[in-house]
Amino acid sequence: MPGARRGYVWVPGYWNWNGRRHVWQQGVWVKERRGYMYNQPAWEERNGHWELRRGGWARGDADRDGVPNGADRRPNDPHRR
Repeated sequence: MPGARRGYVWVPGYWNWNGRRHVWQQGVWVKERRGYMYNQPAWEERNGHWELRRGGWARGDADRDGVPNGADRRPNDPHRR
């Protein structure tokens, strides 16, 4: 993995299925989105079959308090009530 870049998130490489075979997708830096988390691409087994869960941005709620990180004054406090 290359050195960190301020304001960016590293998305690691993964094996992608192109309809005929698996091909390597190189890792890339993507611009950070305030209040969002990037979910990495991952292969998951479901009912005996492997499926690729595509990566993408989702509203972040690190402490799971129901307040998105972008609007939360203490976004990483799991004990906040």
